[in-house]
Amino acid sequence: MKRSNTRNLRELLRFRQRLDSLFGDIPGVSGSMIGVREKAGVHIDELTYTVVVSEKKPLHALPKEEVLPARVKLDGRWIYTDVMSDSRLQYQSGVFPESLGTRSEPSKKGTVSCFGVATHGTYLVTCAHCVGGKDNDPHTPDVIALWSDAASRYLPVGKSIYAVKGTGTGVKPDFGFSDAAIFSFDHAELVERARASAVLEVSTGSKPYERVSGRSAAGLRLGRIIAVDAYFAGTYADLMIRADAPGTFAGDSGMLWFDAHGKAVGIHAIGRKVPPGVGSDLSLCMSARRLMTALGVTLRAG
Repeated sequence: MKRSNTRNLRELLRFRQRLDSLFGDIPGVSGSMIGVREKAGVHIDELTYTVVVSEKKPLHALPKEEVLPARVKLDGRWIYTDVMSDSRLQYQSGVFPESLGTRSEPSKKGTVSCFGVATHGTYLVTCAHCVGGKDNDPHTPDVIALWSDAASRYLPVGKSIYAVKGTGTGVKPDFGFSDAAIFSFDHAELVERARASAVLEVSTGSKPYERVSGRSAAGLRLGRIIAVDAYFAGTYADLMIRADAPGTFAGDSGMLWFDAHGKAVGIHAIGRKVPPGVGSDLSLCMSARRLMTALGVTLRAG
């Protein structure tokens, strides 16, 4: 990350509340985030305070009171700004090819994140909205099934045990939404994989512009972190990732994103609302560190 006129990301985050106060009452402003500048549709390695607007318009089409300054000065330091258009969002569980993923009846499907080891046992981790069951309540126990290539069908392996789901506060340490769950498993192959699993390193502080990768039930996903501490489309998110084409799809919820060092950075839960079969270029995430804390588990890969 290049150094901007602010010393670093931490300093910019410290200015966040003052910046929100400066821009929050401007007509059309609906959110904000700490991100990277976008030029001609391409994100570049330059920290900005990004303002979310209901509709991005050409400068000449804006009334004077809606024109945002390109930079502002706080405590003697220039902070650059950028603008991003708002969008509709959706959870990315859902119907996808029957040969993939995890399932909680009747049709909530997603991706197993990893194993989660707690003091009271070892479990599998995914998003809370993927284990809602018939009552659509992740807090009530439901049978969870995993797809078996050998059997060519879903096999019940256990029950949902615990879920954390919330909208977030917009304030550290619980800035973004929570969407995480653990479920039990009683299957010989999974038990053996859990025994052989390795501890996952978790990022202590992801930064905008970092490249990330993940593997959902449907395949490899690639992207770049474009913002942290985002308030976008009425949703608080710890991380916002711009997914490379073809994007993220229904069934990707629960996928872990990893940085270039192999450290887990976040769990994917929400994408842009798009037509069926079309990928979302946005991934909104709960940070991996908050995921681990919320569930009270150590994350392990197996």
